[in-house]
Amino acid sequence: VVSGPAYHHAGHTDNIGRGLRSKGRGQAGHILMGPKAKASPTAWHADELDGVSTLKESGSAEAEKRALMDSDLKYATTPDLPTEAELAQISEMRKECRAEIDALASPDDDVVGDLRLCRFLRARRGNLEEATKWLRDFLRWRVESGMDLDRKEVIGLSPTELLEWFDRRRNPHLPGCPYAGRNKEGHVIWYLRPGLVDAKGFLQTPLGLEEEQRTVNLVLEWTLWHLNELSRDEGRMVYVIKVADFTGLGRDGRKVAIFVPGMRDFLVNLIKAVQSKYCEHDSVILILNEPFIFWAIFQILKVLLTRRQTSKFRLMGDSDKAATRSRLLEYVPEEILPQELGGSLPSIPMVFPMPVASEIEAWRTGR
Repeated sequence: VVSGPAYHHAGHTDNIGRGLRSKGRGQAGHILMGPKAKASPTAWHADELDGVSTLKESGSAEAEKRALMDSDLKYATTPDLPTEAELAQISEMRKECRAEIDALASPDDDVVGDLRLCRFLRARRGNLEEATKWLRDFLRWRVESGMDLDRKEVIGLSPTELLEWFDRRRNPHLPGCPYAGRNKEGHVIWYLRPGLVDAKGFLQTPLGLEEEQRTVNLVLEWTLWHLNELSRDEGRMVYVIKVADFTGLGRDGRKVAIFVPGMRDFLVNLIKAVQSKYCEHDSVILILNEPFIFWAIFQILKVLLTRRQTSKFRLMGDSDKAATRSRLLEYVPEEILPQELGGSLPSIPMVFPMPVASEIEAWRTGR
């Protein structure tokens, strides 16, 4: 299911199979300093990390479209480890949330360590009060939802093992691949196909929506653990790059998922989890093949997302165009980019190509 070149790190030592179980360990809250990664001077600017400044508040869809297309920021995040000033704020966050931390059964480094708390702080643009509130709510949710214990199901898995686990539990009507390798800057690549989400099929899940949400949360739980391991090992903050292909949105009898009752609630809860509970794990979201209706969807998303999160969108255009493919290769190496998007990889499990009807029926009966 997950063998082949798609699961090798482009330009990096291949850690798949080793699971990063031995390196980068330490007490929660203490950074294991490694060699500092140098950022490209054009990749990010510290004074603009709250977002693309050209995302005007005028409400103009055309202005927003230009902003998403013309941003000169490659990434919306910095690879730098926490500064001394941030470490002081992180210490305060930990002090303010001591009761919630003490209530955890798994107060591990990827949950309450410096690097994880730094993600909360940067997600709230350095606002200590807001970051502390998000952290406190997150810690309480972990205990109340059972995720504090459920995480043991995935923590410690290698990327290959995680994909095998996910392939047994995923719902094919919400297509995505949560690990396809790493790019030259070390960031993890995800593939999403929101244009092919089948809301009707998804809502007919035999396991119920609560279990579907739990599966997604566990993928996110593993992702933040894995990013924490990579960041410690390499002495830099590592993120996810999400490639979202909107081909097929609203076609072939499929309703746009965000407009379908039940599915809309699921997606809203998912967005909230990504933005607050698992905040600042993604650096950019690359939007491909967006139809006109995308802008109606984007207006809804803006209500749910912070300015920080909306700044991460990059509108790439039509994937059949040479300019789009060239730009895409700046983020994703050719060897882990599917042929459908201009790369050399024949397939990526779960998304390229999409499962056929017989495979979906086998999934439904097998669950």
